[in-house]
Amino acid sequence: MVHIYPGIAVAVMTACTACTYADDSAPVAQAGSLYPLLRATADHSTLPLSFLNPRFQDLEAWKRVGRQTVHELLHYDPPKCAPNVEIVERVDCGEYTREKLYFNTTPDIRVPAYLLLPKGELKRRPAVVALHDHGAFFTWGKEKIIATESEHPVLAEFKRTYYGNRSFGSELAKRGFVVIAIDMFYWGERRMLLTRPLERHLAGGPGVLAEGCARDRQDEGVLGDLVRSQEPVAVRLGTLDELSDLVARAGHVPLLGLL
Repeated sequence: MVHIYPGIAVAVMTACTACTYADDSAPVAQAGSLYPLLRATADHSTLPLSFLNPRFQDLEAWKRVGRQTVHELLHYDPPKCAPNVEIVERVDCGEYTREKLYFNTTPDIRVPAYLLLPKGELKRRPAVVALHDHGAFFTWGKEKIIATESEHPVLAEFKRTYYGNRSFGSELAKRGFVVIAIDMFYWGERRMLLTRPLERHLAGGPGVLAEGCARDRQDEGVLGDLVRSQEPVAVRLGTLDELSDLVARAGHVPLLGLL
């Protein structure tokens, strides 16, 4: 069951799972001692925005209500704008071409992305919006899941540890998928500029880097706009709609319910 409340997706999905059980046999993974509270809270809710609620008979109508509710709760709903796509780099990667591009999601936000285009017969292909993790390793975003040349040793170590030494976006491109991966807000080119030299953070590896970034975040304050700038990239960019009949999303699960 997908719900539209950002930031509490795991808790909500765990709680709603509890609604379907008549006894205490429900799984309690990731809930632990909080499971009774989550279950009690869920049992008192009518889940008015669940697609399974009888008021919703049409998927598109449910999406419209859900998106409107998210924007109202965020108190942030900038106007739509033209994407103004700019391709700044093309790299031949053997089985596919990697383009680096920038586009607007709001009048004030310019988003960097990699677009991977498989070689071969010119035809419509399945496409994937690939999302990198939301772990506190902010220095890279899209590069965590897209292979690039001369990777920094710390990034390579991160991939070995958390991604099985594979760039899954690039692997999908090799299998014929069109892939786009952005830097989510607060990561990669869109991260907060550090108050300490970058190499001091990188020298300690991802763990030390995360701790340093957390300290820097306290200095600069908490920034907004995380959800809005990660809306359906394929729709806002337009490029993938011209290339593919099928657009899928892969990556950070709580965000997928908003796309």
